[in-house]
Amino acid sequence: IGTSELPFGAIANAQILQGGFGPEFGRATGGVVNITTKSGTNRWEFGAKLSAMPNALRSPQLNTYFPKTGHNPLTDGKLQFYNQDNRVSSHTAGVYVGGPLIKSKLFAFVALERNASQSESIAASSDKIVNPTGWSNSHNTVDRYLAKFDYNLSDDHHFELTQIHDETRNRTSLYGFDYGSFTHNDVKTGGQTSGNCCGAPNPGADDTIFKYTAYLSDDLTFTTLYGQS
Repeated sequence: IGTSELPFGAIANAQILQGGFGPEFGRATGGVVNITTKSGTNRWEFGAKLSAMPNALRSPQLNTYFPKTGHNPLTDGKLQFYNQDNRVSSHTAGVYVGGPLIKSKLFAFVALERNASQSESIAASSDKIVNPTGWSNSHNTVDRYLAKFDYNLSDDHHFELTQIHDETRNRTSLYGFDYGSFTHNDVKTGGQTSGNCCGAPNPGADDTIFKYTAYLSDDLTFTTLYGQS
């Protein structure tokens, strides 16, 4: 409903403001999470990250069964959801770089990240029959980037331009599954390819933020901020 997760290395500072915050955080009643993104400096810096969550290191999912109530012999104690063959694995790669394009004048910072996951699962069913779409195989990727440019017109006038983008793609394939032997076949019976939301392809989310700060005197600072999401 209007959020963008930032890529690896893009956050310079995070504040949790529970009360007593200033008017620049208007339209908030219960608290504010204030994020400041990184900017380039006169020193070049870079970083990288690679993490993996393989299915082999996850605890296995357990099957669930109907409770034994003694009142319904059709379901009492029988299999409700077959979960033990479900699998999920994922990995994330990220990189960032920042530094001066013009020393002491123009700076850039860029961060990129990709998260990829693969999951296999069996549709919820307690019927031991051949289900034409009982086995699901999904591939999901999320790409994110942040680009930020800072320009010092003078010691008293500073401009910032920030661009944030994230895009999700999901591809799901469906196969037949036999609930008698708990095995799936390799005959594709359906599937869906979607982007970001609701099964409809779209280009993802974009946030553009422009900020200007002027230090007019020791006692007066002027700031204007414009954003589009």
